[in-house]
Amino acid sequence: MFFSSTRSSGLGRRFVLPFMVLTHTGASFIRALLFGFTLMAIGATAPKVDSVNTFDAPNTVVPKPASTKIQGGKLALKLEPKSVTVVSVEQ
Repeated sequence: MFFSSTRSSGLGRRFVLPFMVLTHTGASFIRALLFGFTLMAIGATAPKVDSVNTFDAPNTVVPKPASTKIQGGKLALKLEPKSVTVVSVEQ
């Protein structure tokens, strides 16, 4: 599994975690403990890592809600192959 993540600062009680998954097969999973937080996750995946939208094919790369689950303070996040997912976490 290959991914990159950074934490943005200066957003008060909210931070943003972008994940890039460069693998071509199989999903990646992130598990974390989050107590007292809410989150929103959106992602985009495409047929190829270098896919782009064009006038002829405007929906090749389309954002959609990411597969997330929080139960008892435990976060489970599914990252699709060849995808970019952005998670916004707020306290």
